[in-house]
Amino acid sequence: MLKKLINKYRSTTDLNRFLIIGGSLFLLWRVFRKWMILEGQYMEFTNTWASAYLIIANFVLSILGYDTSVDPSMNKLWLTGASQSIEVVYDCMGINLFFIFMIFIMAYPGRLRTKLWFIPTGIGLIFLLNSLRMAALAVIAANKYHLLDLYHHFIFQGVIYLIIFVLWWWFSSINKEALNP
Repeated sequence: MLKKLINKYRSTTDLNRFLIIGGSLFLLWRVFRKWMILEGQYMEFTNTWASAYLIIANFVLSILGYDTSVDPSMNKLWLTGASQSIEVVYDCMGINLFFIFMIFIMAYPGRLRTKLWFIPTGIGLIFLLNSLRMAALAVIAANKYHLLDLYHHFIFQGVIYLIIFVLWWWFSSINKEALNP
């Protein structure tokens, strides 16, 4: 029976293989994420990543001439004197985006060597863009707080998803010859 499934998998289309691999990896990611939450590792992980984001966002804002305050114990960043801040929580850190990107690349047909450099490069770019997003959100929170939800939930997320799509398109164009041997 297993041999029959393997043969059926090998004879199916690239799209079906992509969906099978992508769906399986996504389910594994969701199980791992739930395990992290149940084992209590969720908060430590969140605090570590939030600190990295706060350091980078704070650095970017200082380069741009903003005076900022950071409270690492509460994972908050705000412009000095502002009444509103941003708080970095798990869902803000882009971990799900990293895995969505990684799953797209891993599931897509292509050379392993290309995947091994492309995945960390893409995750690094997404991390950097997310850090810039947090810096921008801190400025918006201080100056135009009524627009914060619009930028946080729609505009910046749309830009990040667009970037992930462009990265995936770039990866697929690099691997065209892998698809047509």
